[in-house]
Amino acid sequence: MALKYTTIFLNTFLLLGSGFASAQSSFKDVTQYDDSVQIGYEKQPFWKVTSAISTVEGEKLQRTFTTNVASTLYGRLPGLTLMEGSNEPGFSIGSNSMFARGIGTFRDDAQKMLLLVDGYECDFTQLSSFEIESVTLLKDASATAIYGARGANGVLLVTTKKGSTSALQVSLRAQVGFQQAKRMEEFMGGYDHARFYNEAYKNDGKGDYYYSPEDLEAYRTGSDPYFHPNVDWASQTLRKVNPIMNYDLSFRGGGERVRYFVMLNILNSKNLVKPMADRSDNTKNADFTKYSFRSNVDIDITRYLTAEVLLGGMVQDHTTPGWESDSNLFSMINGIPPISFPVYNPDNSYGGTALSGNPLAEITDMGFYSRNSRLLNSAIKLTGKLDFITPGLSASVALSYNNYFKGYTIRGRSYSRYSITKGADDNPLYHQHSVNTDLGNDENRAEEWNNVTFRAFLNYGRTFGHHDVNAFMLFNYDELAISRRNMPDGYQNASNFYNWNRYNILSDNLPVKHAGFAGRATYAYNKKYVAEVSFSYEGSDKFPGHGRFGFFPAASLGWILSRESFMKNVTFVDFLKVRGSYGVVGNDAIGGERYMYDQTFNSAEGYLFGVAPTDPGSLREWRVANQDVTWEKDKKFNIGVEGRFFDCIDMSFDYFQHKRNNILVVPDATLPSFLGMIPPYLNQGRMTNSGFEAMLRYTNSAKNPFRFYVEANAWFAHNKIDFMAEEVKLYDYQRRTGQSYGKSYALIAEGFFNSQEEINASGLTYEWGTIRPGDIRYKDMNGDNVINDNDFYPDGYNNIPEITMNLESGISWKDFDFSFLFQGAARRDVYYSISAFAGDSRIPEMARGRWTSETAQTATYPRLTTEVDNINFRTSTFWKRNGSFLKLRNVELGYTLKNLIRKGSNLRIFANGTNLFSLDYMDGMTDPEIFGGYPTLRTVSLGAQLTF
Repeated sequence: MALKYTTIFLNTFLLLGSGFASAQSSFKDVTQYDDSVQIGYEKQPFWKVTSAISTVEGEKLQRTFTTNVASTLYGRLPGLTLMEGSNEPGFSIGSNSMFARGIGTFRDDAQKMLLLVDGYECDFTQLSSFEIESVTLLKDASATAIYGARGANGVLLVTTKKGSTSALQVSLRAQVGFQQAKRMEEFMGGYDHARFYNEAYKNDGKGDYYYSPEDLEAYRTGSDPYFHPNVDWASQTLRKVNPIMNYDLSFRGGGERVRYFVMLNILNSKNLVKPMADRSDNTKNADFTKYSFRSNVDIDITRYLTAEVLLGGMVQDHTTPGWESDSNLFSMINGIPPISFPVYNPDNSYGGTALSGNPLAEITDMGFYSRNSRLLNSAIKLTGKLDFITPGLSASVALSYNNYFKGYTIRGRSYSRYSITKGADDNPLYHQHSVNTDLGNDENRAEEWNNVTFRAFLNYGRTFGHHDVNAFMLFNYDELAISRRNMPDGYQNASNFYNWNRYNILSDNLPVKHAGFAGRATYAYNKKYVAEVSFSYEGSDKFPGHGRFGFFPAASLGWILSRESFMKNVTFVDFLKVRGSYGVVGNDAIGGERYMYDQTFNSAEGYLFGVAPTDPGSLREWRVANQDVTWEKDKKFNIGVEGRFFDCIDMSFDYFQHKRNNILVVPDATLPSFLGMIPPYLNQGRMTNSGFEAMLRYTNSAKNPFRFYVEANAWFAHNKIDFMAEEVKLYDYQRRTGQSYGKSYALIAEGFFNSQEEINASGLTYEWGTIRPGDIRYKDMNGDNVINDNDFYPDGYNNIPEITMNLESGISWKDFDFSFLFQGAARRDVYYSISAFAGDSRIPEMARGRWTSETAQTATYPRLTTEVDNINFRTSTFWKRNGSFLKLRNVELGYTLKNLIRKGSNLRIFANGTNLFSLDYMDGMTDPEIFGGYPTLRTVSLGAQLTF
């Protein structure tokens, strides 16, 4: 399909929609409006919900085969936008790459969502999709106000599977597949590298050529592999495909007194890096293995007392040769020219230079990096019925302990490498760079995350005729602490600990504490009118004592029109509800520093004292303290409608507007620099975020043996910075106030300068160097005839899309099932460029379109140069690309053998594909979400699931 038809493709299918989960569950009526959904601390029947939420069943997540469960959420939850991070096994999508309804604050360090597993704060990316019952996204104030100062950026609720009142059901699932890099950046081979280098050399006026015709011929034919090497470092260090496998075993069942769910999971991926441990004792093969378990038990101790015991965890081993991350290897092989040096010299020593190591040696003889991670989730909850006081009253207490430990073993060494030159007799002369050393001693480093939560609930629920009343009140206390052992200062900034980053815990290792009350009351009349109020009164130790607690209220209304008498004759309307909400939610993870209300002091230059002057050192006042620092506040408004028509069409639409204030800023615009002080952080920033979400679904009749349904979702969010206390700018267009967060500021490109006469006639000069024919011509935004930083202009969109959409569809016929999921993004821009020969690096394939006097009218790349190019590779619209894309996230074909072992037992055999292709505007050069580093992976697998 031609790329220009992508938008037509998207819009057409958005009208059709889609969705399919499995032959067993996909076609259940998702609009059974008495079914309960998770809304935070409790469940409500769907008809009663007045909040804006999105939910996906865990079974659907299993259809994306990946080592990171966060990647299974692409396109699954309307309102949730994910940005793809590293695809390397063992590295997860960070919480700061997940956004609920776009971005609400312009501080990068204050955008993280609240992630909860079974109601308790934890890193869900370490879970197995097989243990997840559902994932729910809470989006508006009505849903998030009960989380107080932690709910402004949205809340993601992960609910694990529980037991059931049924006979024991055993499920065994095995899935084995292969992964390959979907797209890697393409560079020229040795012959073209030398040929194009000659052209750049000549452009610089240094001579007719650098590489002689004899050199070029040797590179072309490979006749002299040592002195004229042509090395494909990717083929030397990477394999075409790597295996991935997953095994799950679960037991589920129970009776009236005890119900249980028990699961074991093993996940293994071998990575794209070639295994080298059999060739050297100085390395280990790249490997990722994770063992997970889950045991959830519900016990009716007496008629009046029940217990819920939750226990889950994982053990993860992740080994990489040479470095902490294999992304370093990809950066290396993308940077070393193929003609720099051979893999091995004639004496079988490693080739290399003083400035560049040998990529093969880096994974074979530079040691290894191992991480062992352990996660434990545990909770116990006791609930007592208090019907003797009044029917429907109950009380609960809950205690949770979550622990996440990461231990690091680093055993590094250096290796000898040699560059060679020809001697007088054409024999190689060896020049040594670095020396062989023994493997270093273990560097035992560790970091540990501990979270303890205590809650006490009072619940009430009762129906009086047409009146339905539900309410709860809770007290919550939680404490989060991080400890480190032998970790470098500042390492927490690179840590995968979500909560560490969220609360900005510094090296003092003092715990973060929250305490407060929350509640919700819901009243419904005749299943027709619903009113709900919720609140949180919560305190955080991040703020000074006099302003530590805050009140966060919300209210919502719902009207079920389909139950009105005037709708009885409108037979095509099966269900129709209008709802609206408004409230205030907070965000205490505001960025900045940990205790901004305490004055701190740093060492400074001292003063000379005494007859023999000495400098005893001194302290200086650091950033000025702010005794009134507080949380961000987000005023959220939402109105929505949802319904079902003709017993086959479901739809929903939501409009939202969020107004965030109290965003942390540094008041550079109001304090002159001559004060000689570091200004305090102040809560002065403001930002508006608004948009909509839409869903359309069609499901054919349950009586039809050929079942199918289609579902489409699209969500849009646009933000605007209202005030950020930015410094004074020379020109209004330089201000970020009034622009959207993350909008790129770029030079406006107007083609190339094609001759010296054209350069002279323009009257322009560039602050960064002398203009030459073949350089990009930039627009002079302020008319001063000088192109510099004052000419950067706001242009285009952020790389975080304003529009996200999905298209999911499936078919079930007899014992066959088929499903697929497309996910796309629009209103997104990216800047992609690779500078040829920069720092003696490789030349990209895109440089074939370079400017020459002959190709001036068709050139797509600037002139080539061997010098540092300070002109052409600045952020400019020349390198801007439409970042929209449409990806086939997963597709699956299955066949079920029924009653295989005994009645009710099933064996489902399936073939699965994940990330099979992408339609985008990158011209095949790279993935639209990941530039460089570990690439996006395409996965093809076979599996079977036996249930009995």
